[in-house]
Amino acid sequence: MLVSTFMALGISTYFPPWIENALALLFILTIGVVHGANDLILIKKSKAFKTANSLKNLSYYIGVILLIIALFFIIPQIALPVFVLFSAYHFGEQHWETNLDGHWFLNRLFYIIYGLFIFSLLFAAHTGDVQQIIYQMSDIFLPASFFNNALLILLISVLIFLGVYKFKRKLKTFWLEELFFIVVFFVVFNTATLLWAFAVYFVLWHSIPSIKEQVEFLYGTCNKTTVVNYLKLAWIYWLVALMGFGVVVYFFKEDQSLLLAIFFSFLAAITFPHVLIISKMHGKTH
Repeated sequence: MLVSTFMALGISTYFPPWIENALALLFILTIGVVHGANDLILIKKSKAFKTANSLKNLSYYIGVILLIIALFFIIPQIALPVFVLFSAYHFGEQHWETNLDGHWFLNRLFYIIYGLFIFSLLFAAHTGDVQQIIYQMSDIFLPASFFNNALLILLISVLIFLGVYKFKRKLKTFWLEELFFIVVFFVVFNTATLLWAFAVYFVLWHSIPSIKEQVEFLYGTCNKTTVVNYLKLAWIYWLVALMGFGVVVYFFKEDQSLLLAIFFSFLAAITFPHVLIISKMHGKTH
């Protein structure tokens, strides 16, 4: 992941922003979406969801997605921060779930804090762009001080949690390594465009490790054969999701602000049920 991240940093250094953004969209809509494309297969595998049949699972899943999309258009002022919180928890859980011992509640609180810290690190590096996006989607303007203060508070919180985990010997990874990762994220986020910086973290540090975990959950091991089997299961769901997104974009392509809302609504819609399913998967595997 580090090697790939430094390669991505090279792209942001030597290529113009439009190439960064094009690559970002390519990776998000391929690997990023694929990592959530097998949710229904994971539901079948997990005992936590076997109280309902496949048709009901599919109905619930589609219902949640449609509900989230509707909320983004009806009450974006609520839907947007809730999406950020869910995504923050999901990012934190992916990064730390296997690297921590400790109290169930405190660990999950740390997942949210760490995920919010990653977002704040990204947002503080691109305050102007983020302010514009939030305003276009929700008519809310957040001052630059909001992002800077949030970053400082969350950084202190992350360091305190890491110190406590280290002191209580609940940390399964080397704390200096984690601090080094934070420095790497800082450099990448402040060098790349907003979309490319998000793609680097979302794809390299979240989606690919998540796919590895899912493959191990479904097949017991991760190798070339099981990854190919995973992709064979995922491609149809990925294609349907992408086609649906493409049709909507085609009809609303003239309204740039609406397209932005559609893109984030699309990501949010597939994130909410995915977070629940992955948490259930972790509950069974650990």
